Amino acid sequence: MNLRLAAAAASPPEHRFAVFDGTTRTAPSLNGYIAIVDSTPLPVCHNRQIRSHKVFKELAKREKSSTGWFYEFKLHIVIDDSGNLLGWTLIAGNVDDRKPMKQMCEGMEGLFIGDKGYISSKLFKELYEHGLKLITKIKSNMKNVLMDLKEKFF
Repeated sequence: MNLRLAAAAASPPEHRFAVFDGTTRTAPSLNGYIAIVDSTPLPVCHNRQIRSHKVFKELAKREKSSTGWFYEFKLHIVIDDSGNLLGWTLIAGNVDDRKPMKQMCEGMEGLFIGDKGYISSKLFKELYEHGLKLITKIKSNMKNVLMDLKEKFF
């Protein structure tokens, strides 16, 4: 076992429970840098075993994604432009991607790039008031709200 693993085992990271049936860990402020936020599903079991599955029965939830139905958790992460992990949240699979965003980015500042799962004018305005600028691909029927021309091409 190398020294990094031994040190990590000796002092586990501080966790605080999220409102969304998971845990959250965040890093210090970005100080105006660029960060990327995204989520990925973490399936708990195969669809055929959902009714008999018992380990995460109270925490994991069913969710339909672009590839089908899953009994899963969702892992949301925030990384900086160097690939360093700044924050993460593990939530139930049926929770909207936008819900943990404010809590996960608490205490950070800067430019956040996300996919269409984070589109919300209300979320954009709330984050903007706290020094965060969220950039997502805009739908064709959406107005350009507080976004520079160069940011539209990200």
